[in-house]
Amino acid sequence: MKHIFDMKVSPYTRTADLWLDGQRLSSQSQLQVCEIDPLSNWYQDLPELLYSEVNDDYALRVQCLEIEYLMLTAVFANRRECTDLSHTALVRKYDTKTRCQWMNEASNKMGIVLPDIPGFSLTSTVDAGIYKTSILNGLDPFFKGKCKCTADRKEAVNVVLTTLNSYSEGRQIGLSEDDLIVVIDESSRELSVELGQCLAIRANEKKALSLIQEWIDITILYPYMMFCYSKLCNAGKSASFYVRSRLQMLTREEPVVECRMPAQLECGLSANILIDEFPPSNLTAKSSNPSVIAIQNGAAKALQAGSAQLEIFSETGKVLCKHPMWVYVVPRVTSIDLAIVSSIASGNSVLQGAQFCVSANYMPSNATNIANARWSVSPANSLKMLGPGRFEALNPGRCTIMVQVDKVMQSIAVQVIPLPKQIRMVPEIRMKLNSSPVPFHATLEPVGSGCKSISVRVLDSSIARWDSNSKTVTAIDEGDTTLEVSAFDANGTIILRQTCKVIVLPENDIITPPTYPTIIIVCAILTILTATTILSLLATICGGIISGLVITQNIGPVSKKNGTKQNQIELGIGVAGVLGCILSLVFYISLG
Repeated sequence: MKHIFDMKVSPYTRTADLWLDGQRLSSQSQLQVCEIDPLSNWYQDLPELLYSEVNDDYALRVQCLEIEYLMLTAVFANRRECTDLSHTALVRKYDTKTRCQWMNEASNKMGIVLPDIPGFSLTSTVDAGIYKTSILNGLDPFFKGKCKCTADRKEAVNVVLTTLNSYSEGRQIGLSEDDLIVVIDESSRELSVELGQCLAIRANEKKALSLIQEWIDITILYPYMMFCYSKLCNAGKSASFYVRSRLQMLTREEPVVECRMPAQLECGLSANILIDEFPPSNLTAKSSNPSVIAIQNGAAKALQAGSAQLEIFSETGKVLCKHPMWVYVVPRVTSIDLAIVSSIASGNSVLQGAQFCVSANYMPSNATNIANARWSVSPANSLKMLGPGRFEALNPGRCTIMVQVDKVMQSIAVQVIPLPKQIRMVPEIRMKLNSSPVPFHATLEPVGSGCKSISVRVLDSSIARWDSNSKTVTAIDEGDTTLEVSAFDANGTIILRQTCKVIVLPENDIITPPTYPTIIIVCAILTILTATTILSLLATICGGIISGLVITQNIGPVSKKNGTKQNQIELGIGVAGVLGCILSLVFYISLG
């Protein structure tokens, strides 16, 4: 099992808090850090490390040895560096070469001589990274004893006991086979024989010793520690922490299991179940709350918010590991409602050339991925995007506006209505004073153009009046005015305007058809072109009659104050027609 163990030292309270896997341990696990003297007196004033062991947390007991290693390493630093640096910073700050120099100086001061152990090859190295970070490796991280031999278990154990007892400088420690613990390294799966002082936790050392096979590596970690222990004891110093219990991982009847899973999982996601175990075996995983976390194809599937425990079972059905997990919900867009905010026409219709907005209502409103909304238009040339939800209608026809947030998409259909090109109506209205109201009709072309309403008004209300209910024009007084017709959109904006001329004649006047002046002109032309034929005579007679009618119709209004310019023009044409006829007759008679 690999745990991340950290120590954070406070220079003010002179205590060190212990952290295991990112979680601060209880106050009972605090270390009391004493003042540390400079390098020259390091072995005379060693720090006392006090911690309480948690009986049920095997990993913590093993990792507590790493704290001792770090503090022993920190002995070689000055007190500021020791009290200010955390676990990680302390390990990384001092490189291997510097620590090697410290250890060599310490060894020389204490008279340590590298022994020649039969069957062992003790070498000096600066590659400390290959050793475990424990108190024993920390005291002497550069010397490692290995033995590759064909000896059986008993012989290997005897070699270890003989070697350890020989380092006591006359003090018979009296180590026996029961004081040895066989450790199985989890990463390399090598067997190591180490010295153990806490016999209570040696639950299966006999079974572990039986696993020693031919051609094994026996790692001797205690020789120099025991030598230092005897030296310090002879000096009257307390060095009990040097021989603290070697709480090593023993071979157990059940595998050692660690579940490497995140503590939190987003709802809807899955995480593969990763289990570190030694030795390997067939394990099964179950969820304590399947409605929150379900096990599917070797993965944990988060179904809804809540908490659950992943329980790892052995082949015998025993729970080896419990991993608590919490499922949290990140609100994401599940649905979208679209609506046109400013409509130029009814419903989802907009007028060509108009700018409008489309509102998007995202559900839930607190969704965290609303910013991922993407707008689009189909066909692309139907609308112009001015911004998120803002458009301008370009071409008439049916189009679709779409918005998408991740995997959720919604659309709305929009009909672009063309602008009206003209208003169909009569160009002129002629009516007599006190006559019946004249109906007036105005329609837009093309049919179906986008227009909300049509408004009609008379510019001069003293001449005529418009009745919007009956759609008629009523004469008020003689004269002429203009009838203004306007087409409006839904916002009241004028999109098209045209006018119609209104002429009010006297009550006894004759309404001249608008074709009379044209007939007079045609008759005059025929008279000139056919002056020598009978047609000339007929044209002259017709022109005279029509001209007389025109004069009769317009002489009254022109004589009045409210006579119009049209009356004057028609009167002039009538007089010219009569004169032309007289001249034509004279010319015709003179020719015989």
